[in-house]
Amino acid sequence: MHQDYGRSNIEILVADGMSNDGTREKLFQYVSKKYPLIIIDNIYQSVSHGLNLAISNSQHNIIIRMDAHSSYPNNYISQLVYYLAKLNADNVGGVIDTLPGSDNHISHSIANAISHPFGVGNSLFRVGAKDICRVETVPFGCFHKNKLLSLGGYDLDLVRNQDDELNARIIKNGGAIYLIPEIKIKYYARTRIVHLIKMFFQYGLYKPLVIKKTKAIITYRQLIPFIFTVGIIVGSILSFIYPVIYRAYISSTLCYFGISIYIGLKESIRTRRWYNIIYLPFIFSVIHFSYGLGFASGIIRTIFGDHTRRKIIKESR
Repeated sequence: MHQDYGRSNIEILVADGMSNDGTREKLFQYVSKKYPLIIIDNIYQSVSHGLNLAISNSQHNIIIRMDAHSSYPNNYISQLVYYLAKLNADNVGGVIDTLPGSDNHISHSIANAISHPFGVGNSLFRVGAKDICRVETVPFGCFHKNKLLSLGGYDLDLVRNQDDELNARIIKNGGAIYLIPEIKIKYYARTRIVHLIKMFFQYGLYKPLVIKKTKAIITYRQLIPFIFTVGIIVGSILSFIYPVIYRAYISSTLCYFGISIYIGLKESIRTRRWYNIIYLPFIFSVIHFSYGLGFASGIIRTIFGDHTRRKIIKESR
């Protein structure tokens, strides 16, 4: 960990989900001896539990969350601390620079898809912003510990979307969240389609529970994949009954894939990677359909109260 923060009172807390793959040994190898390392046993093996354990065990009032699958600039800590104070903010974060998890065609296309507006909407921390701006959520984040504790920390019912729910509570309680575009985090995307499906399915699965808890739709763009999925499924059934719906269904489906192919072609030219025109339309549909199915499942779970702790621990593994 190479940071220019220049203070000796940094502590590193790692909430380890009882790993048995040599993670603990590697932690001691890669973390500088300059900073104390504290390993916390996260016996619940869920992200929200681990984060809350780390926060409650911290000795300092500024908490900076740093997740895996990412690498951070040398001024990451110093810049976040600076802007947290300068903006009188409750949470500040940087922009995600999405990189392929491995050097093959599908990995490059996955990274391209989850950083493109057609794939993930107008999420500024993914697609970028020109200036510092107030937003609804940021990746990871930098907070005041006392603020987090006063809000109750991360919600233990959430495997995914715990950031969205926490940030919604911050805003609901009069707080301010800022995106700092000059802070760029390198995020290494999933390398396999099956992992992408699981990730976006879980994003969709827990979104209705977030909506229920916050009593508000976080952003309307997050409903679009759900509407798309319902339209595909219901439209295909009704098309056999009503000719008018059949024509509308075929037209809208062709329009969707036409846009996907057009974007794939543009990205192939822009990135000079010919395979984007083949993979991107498929990956876009995987993202949208997985999220939409997850959202539909999440609605059913939320209505029937099936978001149990037992299921949460199982799904987080």
